[in-house]
Formats: sequence, C-alpha cells, structure tokens
Amino acid sequence: MAAAVDARVAHIQTLEDGLRQNLSSALICAALLIVSTAGTALGRENNQATLRLKVSLGERALRVHGEGGRETYKVAIGKQDHATPTGSWHIDRVDINPDWTPPEGEWAQGKEYKRPGHPANPMGRARLVFQPPYSIHGTDELDSIGKAASHGSIRLANKDAVELARRVLQAGDSWESESWFKRMLDSSNEMRQIKLKRPVPIEITE
Repeated sequence: MAAAVDARVAHIQTLEDGLRQNLSSALICAALLIVSTAGTALGRENNQATLRLKVSLGERALRVHGEGGRETYKVAIGKQDHATPTGSWHIDRVDINPDWTPPEGEWAQGKEYKRPGHPANPMGRARLVFQPPYSIHGTDELDSIGKAASHGSIRLANKDAVELARRVLQAGDSWESESWFKRMLDSSNEMRQIKLKRPVPIEITE
C-alpha cells in the first residue's frame, strides 16, 4: 500500500515538473515574441522602415539588412576627384525609369538632359535618392561595377537596381502590387517617382 502511494506521489511530482518546464518554455517564447514585435513597432512608430542599406566604399559593396533577408551587391563608386560622400542618410524616393538632368559641376558642362529610356541616359532603370544629386542608380556599363568609376553616385547593374528598388518600395510601405511594378518597368520611356511613406536608412563608410 505504501509503495503504491509513493508511486502515485512520484507520478504527481513528475507531472508538476513537466508543467513547470512547459510553462517556462511558453513564457520564454512569449517574451521573445514581445521583444521582436516591440522592435518592429518601434521602427514603425518612428516612421522609419526596418530595412537598412550599408555601403562599404573600400569593398565596393552594398549590403541590405532586414526585411526579406540579407543581400550583397557589387557596386561602382565615385572616382578619386568625384568621391562618394560618407555618412548616414535616408532614401525617401524611388524613381523608376529615371530621367537625367546634368548637375552643377565642371564635368557636366555642355551635357544635355536625357529623357527616360534614352540610350545615353546614365541613370539606368531605377534610381534611389538619398542626398541629391547623389543616389543609387542602375547602369548597363557592367565593366564599371567594382571600380571607382562614377561622379559620386553609387552604381549597380540594372537588374540589381530593379531588385533593390522593389525591396525598398516594399519596406518603405509604398508598394502596390507585382503587376503595378511590372507596368512601370514596361513603360520604359515614362518616369515614375514614388515617395516612400517610411524612409529607408542608408549608411556609407570608407
């Protein structure tokens, strides 16, 4: 009889231990969920996207962190006499099929405005504006990627510029649909400027 009672007590203690472990695990999961949600909410409350762009001039690389996973793109940067600036900014506008207006500067004297889709337009298929006249933009001059070849802006291959524009629009809460995006790309002679509802931070370092 005593042995049966002891066995029952041991069984009850085992059940209690299991409940404690399950409760502890549940509390940990709940805490992690709260922290994760709070971090995302904080970015939203600050009206800032959770996506982050980081450019390393020395590595000639642009890294994307955040929504949608991580990605690294090889880029071209400014020439020695037209260096890409370092610092922190926010991308607040995305241009699909951008035009090109010659900026102020001796190197641009005598150059003419290029409409969207013009074969001599240096802006490519997409432009992400962070500190005019500096931007991240596409190019079909693929041999320039990985080099100091621009007049200060950051270049990447057109296909990469389009993909980056997609991610920035989505993170910036300014995305409509895949068909909407495709229609803009298909209208290659028409520029579309999209203001981001949530600016995307960009940091450029040496």
